[in-house]
Amino acid sequence: MKKALITIIFSGVFIFMGCNKDRKVIPRDEMVPILVRIHLMDGAAQIAQYNPEINISDTMDVYKVVLEDYGYSRAQFDSSLQYYSRDLKKFDRIYQQVLARLNKMETAAQEEEGRVQSGKKPAKPSKKSERNRPKGNK
Repeated sequence: MKKALITIIFSGVFIFMGCNKDRKVIPRDEMVPILVRIHLMDGAAQIAQYNPEINISDTMDVYKVVLEDYGYSRAQFDSSLQYYSRDLKKFDRIYQQVLARLNKMETAAQEEEGRVQSGKKPAKPSKKSERNRPKGNK
């Protein structure tokens, strides 16, 4: 009887730990670049509506690809959003970083466009931008 009870308890713990694995909160330093890429994909999807040369059929598939690049599931992303949204100050700080990165990217793109229009050579990518790539894309 004791062995059966111990087996049931250990099984329950392992099942709980296995289910909890999908609910792991994505660390803030990884959440920011994930959100940046997701927002970029949202922008591309909006443009795709008006440009037949761009084919983005389903943004959910795009999100899945982004999350897989970082090694996370949609369930982990959703539970992380819930976790961070419980503390609005923390969530605001995350989005301030997301907006700062997007603004920096926009400025760099505008500068590059200006160089191209003026006939100057394009700038070399910085080493820092290499560090912001997901783990699988080196």
